[in-house]
Amino acid sequence: EAEVILWLSFTLAASWPEKVGAAPAANAVLELGPAIDAAPEPWRSLLCSAACELAATGPPEKSPQFLEWMLLRPPYSAGSLPLLEFTELPFAQALEQTCKQLPPEFSHASAAERVLQLALAEVPPSALHR
Repeated sequence: EAEVILWLSFTLAASWPEKVGAAPAANAVLELGPAIDAAPEPWRSLLCSAACELAATGPPEKSPQFLEWMLLRPPYSAGSLPLLEFTELPFAQALEQTCKQLPPEFSHASAAERVLQLALAEVPPSALHR
């Protein structure tokens, strides 16, 4: 049920009119971290993926917090390697969208370094797509 709610919230937020401002539902992601982290596998992977997509629709002034939240929960860290093919791309897209919203005064170098660490992390052979 939680994943469906997050997915539905993302879908609504993604189609939120720009002239109204950022979608308010994204702010809930920061509060849901402990509940998502405590979810059993494979739900944790799916919830993290859905929450990252929702966070990417948040207000630009909160993008540093959303970015930090996402970087603490990359798809492979949830432990469900069979679901990587379904969670990696949404995570990467959400990460890209969030990075594009970072305010100019944010330290882009530190964020870039952490994203690069994710990109260059050694992935177990069993997690590679065939």
